[in-house]
Amino acid sequence: MKVSAQPAGRAQEEAGMRLFKAKKYEEALPLFRSAARSGDAEAKEYIALMYSRGVGGLANDDKQALAWFQKAADGGDARAMRDLGLSYDQPRHGLKKDDVQAVFWYRRAASAGDRIAMTNLGWMYQNGRGGLRQDDVQAVVWFRKASALGEPHAMINLAGMYEQGGEAFPKTIGRPLFGVKKPLQEAGKNAYVTLIVTELLGEDTSPLVSVVITYTL
Repeated sequence: MKVSAQPAGRAQEEAGMRLFKAKKYEEALPLFRSAARSGDAEAKEYIALMYSRGVGGLANDDKQALAWFQKAADGGDARAMRDLGLSYDQPRHGLKKDDVQAVFWYRRAASAGDRIAMTNLGWMYQNGRGGLRQDDVQAVVWFRKASALGEPHAMINLAGMYEQGGEAFPKTIGRPLFGVKKPLQEAGKNAYVTLIVTELLGEDTSPLVSVVITYTL
């Protein structure tokens, strides 16, 4: 359950975000600290990032970064949950690789709506990692959810699985595109990606197609 920040804390966090994006880190930090004291989980995530990067007058400090990521995650911040998952998946902040913990945090972040965590959880299912049984059906479930939120890497993963066929795609969806891939590629990558994404996600996909085209082929 997400801990709600007080209105004043939320306003400070938003002001801090604007300064952070403008790379005015030293001005942003006190606003984030104040917002964090008010219970704002996203402000805690930004403090973690600043320790991780060593900006805003802070020394690069893995221990402090990890502590603040944990505080933010405990407060319900989905990005912090995902960052903890990444820290176990691609070891950093002093952690050792632990796929089970990575899956735990990816699942929490995915359940909180983080599309990158959904994609990573799908990949874990696809590859049978982190104590999960290899399960293409579950992989597709999570790739679909992430794709519906506009995550291009999830769309690419879906397209690849669709081409391979298998139990993850029932016959009602269509058929693998081995036979039409080459002519569509020759016609242009837009035609190929448009067909795949439309086949997988439905007709109303033009915004998603325009995103994924820049990532694929």
